[in-house]
Amino acid sequence: MSDTVEQTISSGLSGQNLFCGEFTHVLDEKRRLTIPADWREMVGEPRRLFVIKAAHGKYLEVLPARTAAERMKDSSALLTDREALMRNKVLAARTALLPWDANGRVRLRDDMLAYAGITEKAGLISTYDGFQIWNEADAPFQHKVEPSDEEILAAMKVLKL
Repeated sequence: MSDTVEQTISSGLSGQNLFCGEFTHVLDEKRRLTIPADWREMVGEPRRLFVIKAAHGKYLEVLPARTAAERMKDSSALLTDREALMRNKVLAARTALLPWDANGRVRLRDDMLAYAGITEKAGLISTYDGFQIWNEADAPFQHKVEPSDEEILAAMKVLKL
């Protein structure tokens, strides 16, 4: 475990979602993707990832299962609410709840890999409360897309940094 993760855990933030950084990982021969160890530590319990096909591009959004459940708890549908049930059905078909193996690898569904165009390499980009998985060639890595000073300042203001 890295010093960063140990410090975060000792300060009581384990499982509190503080994903940082960018990574490139190659799918293995069984089409599994390794999730960085620091990120797995941030997931907390349950040790599962909620993965959904993004609505605004050809990539996958990933949240700790706990975070996704917290966000959805206020939108649970009564069995008599047809509109809410249809919405849940549509979204559920775009999602997966995935554990990782002893080596930190997840097996994304084939339809998800195809949606994001991932065949060999994946780019993982943090979003603080989760991360995105892209086809590595299309991933908007920081070194590829440099934000303007105004964008950086606006983001820091929102985060009160």
